[in-house]
Amino acid sequence: MFRNVNSDALQLGLGLPVTAHNGGLFVSRGKGTHPIRVIDSYELIVVRRGRLGMFEGERAFTLGAGECLVLWPGRRHGGMEPYPPDLEFFWIHFQVEAGTAPRRCALAIQQQTRLARPERLYEMCMRFLDEQADGAGAATVRSVLLTLMLAELARTPQPAAAGTEAARRLAEQARELIVTVALDGQTTTSRIAAQLSCNPDYLGRVFRQQVGHSITDEIHLVRIKMARRLMLESRLSIKEIAPECGFADVAFFRKVFKRLTGTRPLAFRKLHSRLHVNTE
Repeated sequence: MFRNVNSDALQLGLGLPVTAHNGGLFVSRGKGTHPIRVIDSYELIVVRRGRLGMFEGERAFTLGAGECLVLWPGRRHGGMEPYPPDLEFFWIHFQVEAGTAPRRCALAIQQQTRLARPERLYEMCMRFLDEQADGAGAATVRSVLLTLMLAELARTPQPAAAGTEAARRLAEQARELIVTVALDGQTTTSRIAAQLSCNPDYLGRVFRQQVGHSITDEIHLVRIKMARRLMLESRLSIKEIAPECGFADVAFFRKVFKRLTGTRPLAFRKLHSRLHVNTE
């Protein structure tokens, strides 16, 4: 007799270095300050919008959109200023497994990190919250997702130490300009360079050194950020959203959206239907 081929299960013993606890999305109401406290777990904070001022021990941190902070257990931390009205950040509490010594760890994670691909981490956070809504049975999946988040932080290239203050300033000017013009479907590196009165090749090289990705990638990130907002806050169809965000070709929009977020536009709308949101 033949056995049911589906009767055997592949058993995997996953030696995860971290155990995820709970998490959420904080949305500011324009009042209040992060409490001053000491907790017994690590906390990952990922700022999606606005600015967050925090301290830990004697160190002060200012986080903007696309920046992350890892708070350590047993250290006193808290807010340095009232929450601004536009602030949004993800938070996740977790434990590092005993015996995971620094010399054995393959990941080197800075306490504060500016993400090269923030949308990717935002999507992981949203998936974490979605799994959390499914209940305790998804605990292993949440720990796997958190491990992937920490790996993303570890692989994020930090701004190059080499170069001058002028190079850093030029890259920042380019980022600020891209935010204002990215939704124009004609925005290119050459046009950005022309408005900043510099050579396109030089600007592209400096930008990648300072930010960690290309100007084209930055343009796409700004466009996809707007697309995500429209998908969550409007009833526009995908075909209507694409040109609103600077994409003349809907197929290309879907391709870029999938590459930067890890999911397709329609799946994104379904995934974000359940959130754990707190306001204080």
